[in-house]
Amino acid sequence: MAPYRRGLGQLVEDVAACVAIYNSRPQGMASRLGGLSPKEALELKIEATGFEARTPSEDVFDLIFSRPETRAVTQSSVKIDNRIYHGPVLHRMMPGEKVEILLPLRNDRGQAWVNLPGRAPERIELAPTFAYGDRAGARYQAGLEAASNR
Repeated sequence: MAPYRRGLGQLVEDVAACVAIYNSRPQGMASRLGGLSPKEALELKIEATGFEARTPSEDVFDLIFSRPETRAVTQSSVKIDNRIYHGPVLHRMMPGEKVEILLPLRNDRGQAWVNLPGRAPERIELAPTFAYGDRAGARYQAGLEAASNR
């Protein structure tokens, strides 16, 4: 099969035009739409049900479109793809405890969620990286250890 000769941008425009034609063209009386166009049928259904579209927050979107991975907790953290994640939920867990981590499928925003049975997922974040000998790194690590010891 040969590629579309008019280019990707034109292909997108041509497909959108075909969909627009389909959505505005009345269907047969014997069809499920009973002579209405798909657009008319949708508008009537929206009016009849009072439907209102909702847009989820970025966090909810990432939770909906995430993949689960099981990891063991070590030093109040989990390691995923050679990256360390921390969060308050991990301080309450024992070393070696297995947890399900939900990783967003879209571009990395430096966060994931711990999915515990019977509870809302709790967010964890990518640990910052520090240069060797940076005192801020030592303070960060000390804060994690203090939280874990509590």
